[in-house]
Order: sequence, then structure tokens, then C-alpha cells
Amino acid sequence: MNVKKIPYDEEGRVETGPVQFGDDWPGVFIRGDNANYYAFMLEKALSGEIDVIEEMTIKDLIKTLKSCVVN
Repeated sequence: MNVKKIPYDEEGRVETGPVQFGDDWPGVFIRGDNANYYAFMLEKALSGEIDVIEEMTIKDLIKTLKSCVVN
């Protein structure tokens, strides 16, 4: 998958979470540092090696992904 660069002229950095560009469908932006951590947690979950903190992290990711539902 290729990285799509989009001009950004707002103040501050974009945090992980729901983002919508104009009238397009909302999506989820995941910062690189968060993406790496989420990938690590998902790999651990698939291997069955997950603790309470990691389970909470994955539940947070699920909540973030569900935040883009269009009403």
C-alpha cells in the first residue's frame, strides 16, 4: 500500500482517531507510533499471548475503528 500525502495547514499534529476530508466518508488516521504498537498487540493476540493491558489496547483500537460509522 502506498502512502498518500495530503496537505495539512492546521496547527499541531493529527492524533490517532477519526478523520473526515470534506464530504468524503470518515476514516481512521493511525499515527505511525500507534500503528506499530497496535500491530504488535494484534500479533500477540493472534498467538494467544495477551495480558489485561494488551486486551484493553485492542479494545481501544476497536472503539477507534467503530468511531467512523456514518449515521
